[in-house]
Amino acid sequence: LTSQAAEGVRNTSKSGEAVRRIRPPRVNLGDGILRHYDARSAHGCDAMRRMRGGAWKEHRYIGFCALDGPDAVLVTDKHVCVHDFNSHDERWELAVTAITEVGVDPTDVTVSITATGVKGSPKVLKCTDGRYAEYLAEAVKRAVSLASSDGRRAAGRNSEYML
Repeated sequence: LTSQAAEGVRNTSKSGEAVRRIRPPRVNLGDGILRHYDARSAHGCDAMRRMRGGAWKEHRYIGFCALDGPDAVLVTDKHVCVHDFNSHDERWELAVTAITEVGVDPTDVTVSITATGVKGSPKVLKCTDGRYAEYLAEAVKRAVSLASSDGRRAAGRNSEYML
């Protein structure tokens, strides 16, 4: 079976046609552990690599959640960003260090993010269901906690906070 897969790759690459990815690549957390494929994390890391022409590829991935509608939210150790799921066009972004409060409304399935010095705060994110709302709120809280602890700690990085 392995030789058949290798032969298929070899034959495809010989034809000269560009190979197009069917799904985003698996997330590598840098700890040497090969994990099961997780589509949400893969899409989140792919968005992080594409945002602003790759300017965020050095950020630490914290979480990603598709919202109700065409948008998605990406949470890194430095920003929370709402963008178009397909084009990655940015709708708005918040610096994690400006976030003062994160709340979940299970009735409306929304997450509200309050930030200092931000027009239109709190930002309200409509999720597709309650589990995603809880996940998103926890990801934002984790990013805020990580940012505040990074300010008190040396700049050394590890992968224990990544999903």
